[in-house]
Amino acid sequence: MWGRYSKRPLYQNEHSSSDRYNAYDIAIIVNNLQQNALEACERMTSGERYISLSGSRKNRFFLISVKNSFEGEVVFDKSTNLPVSTKAPESSGGPAPFHGIGLSNVRLEAAKYLGNVDIKVKKNEFSVTVLLQERKKKRVQEEAKDAWMDAAKEVNANL
Repeated sequence: MWGRYSKRPLYQNEHSSSDRYNAYDIAIIVNNLQQNALEACERMTSGERYISLSGSRKNRFFLISVKNSFEGEVVFDKSTNLPVSTKAPESSGGPAPFHGIGLSNVRLEAAKYLGNVDIKVKKNEFSVTVLLQERKKKRVQEEAKDAWMDAAKEVNANL
């Protein structure tokens, strides 16, 4: 499935295993970014389709980056600074279930690690870079709970 979207290397990983990150948290980030990139490429009617996923670690920081091609314009919500979802509403006229929450989830997960999500759009390339800070295991568990609660309150306030 991936081969039809890219001639570029799909995945590069320079991150050694660490008990400082929860694998489930990393999976949420990668899955959401990957799904968004796939959907953007599937909507393209012309041009080269590509998705590039990379991960690297330097000292106490882990960087996850996804770049993909897309067509059209990206509109950012002024209150969240996240792109407005392009998913079609349900046939009933209301929003689709879990519609547009992918990047919000990525932001929530990054907050657990005192991290950041950077989104850039240049011409027909959309890129998301997630920076996570490695924490001591005990502090990760304690602070993750607090960060998750704070970020969830922010997301709920913007719904």
